[in-house]
Amino acid sequence: MNLCEYFKDSRNIKKLKDPQLRVQLLKYRKCVIVHTLGVLPKTQHDFSSFGVDMWYQTEMMLCFSVNGVFKEMEGSSQGCVFAFTWTFIATSASYA
Repeated sequence: MNLCEYFKDSRNIKKLKDPQLRVQLLKYRKCVIVHTLGVLPKTQHDFSSFGVDMWYQTEMMLCFSVNGVFKEMEGSSQGCVFAFTWTFIATSASYA
């Protein structure tokens, strides 16, 4: 997969200026999140590189980021090493 494929769904506010598109790219609900993760290319992650940063917590919400490195296992970028950061905001089902 070309590296640009990872950026097409990016909500990076430095690059994506359209606020409506940022909202459209937001993933919520379990089945949408699982589907989004499922369509990513096959990868091998270096679990020793993982870092988790919990930066906000209330009784109803938990905000955290996960970062690390991985390499693709198939496609044109096979063997290339990439870094990632995923940000999660989890809410209580009764709050959502």
